[in-house]
Amino acid sequence: MKLAQELKAQFPGKHFVPVYYMGSEDADLDELGSIYMGKEKLTWKTQQEGAVGRMKTEGLGELIADIMKHIGYAPHAAEVQDMLEKAYLQHDNIQEATLYLVNRLFGRYGLVILVPDTPLFKQQIKSILKEELWQQSSHKVVTDTIEKLQQHHKVQASPREINLFYLQEGSRERIVKEGAVWKVLHTPLVFDEHSLKKEIEEHPERFSPNVILRGVLQETILPNIAFIGGGGEIAYWIELKSLFEHHHVPYPVLLLRNSFLWVDKFSAQRLQKLDISITEFFQETELLINSFVLKHTNANLVLKKEYEDIETLFSQMEARPAALILRSWLP
Repeated sequence: MKLAQELKAQFPGKHFVPVYYMGSEDADLDELGSIYMGKEKLTWKTQQEGAVGRMKTEGLGELIADIMKHIGYAPHAAEVQDMLEKAYLQHDNIQEATLYLVNRLFGRYGLVILVPDTPLFKQQIKSILKEELWQQSSHKVVTDTIEKLQQHHKVQASPREINLFYLQEGSRERIVKEGAVWKVLHTPLVFDEHSLKKEIEEHPERFSPNVILRGVLQETILPNIAFIGGGGEIAYWIELKSLFEHHHVPYPVLLLRNSFLWVDKFSAQRLQKLDISITEFFQETELLINSFVLKHTNANLVLKKEYEDIETLFSQMEARPAALILRSWLP
């Protein structure tokens, strides 16, 4: 929204619209099912499975009550409670509730909320679904890109032969090809070529892309000027540029969203005690440990001589059995 405002100011003859693309059909309950209020972890107690966006909102009243215990009489507490209750207690599923919540918070700024788990939207990618299921082209295209990237960068996501799930009520399972048929894992569903083509034509909404095809779906439904994501998202989007070209889908400008690291008082004291700066803390764990050891020891950390001594000892030990055998045969 901020970027849209800035661009509007720079280009007054153009209109820029902020869009929230809701990943409701492929969200992970392990990620979304809990929140922390202070030091307490609050968890939504549900046995539902499948796409989180399609899950019923049952049982969320208890979670909202726990949240309000922590908020207490803080400023806007009553407004927060009203907003949560109307969102999650007056809508049938999570994606409808989230749409209401986000619109109530940001609709006034012109934010457009897009829910991709919709039959009309999925109609737009029927050709991509067919190519993925019959040719599995995304596996080769993305693998070729990864081979080039991994020379200098860490690979964020790897493609499967088929990068699609099959959506049913209460389940979202991978599709795999075995011989002349396609199977939906952990279900009795099996499609031959004719039945699979019929399923795509009549029910494209039952097919859900994984991380490799998600971006192509997103930009096919609503081409964007820019995609704003976190570090992990940007990392795997970089892998997809050739895939976008393959499907003739516009590839957006990638922008890293703003983020911050919150250091509480206790953590700040420990960092100060260990003489570790905030900048150093962003290093990989192994580099941070090595840096800490080098900074706080005078010992020689190079063990080349010790390795050579160990190798010499092993060589001597290997020679001993041969010498013993030879001696046993001598008079």
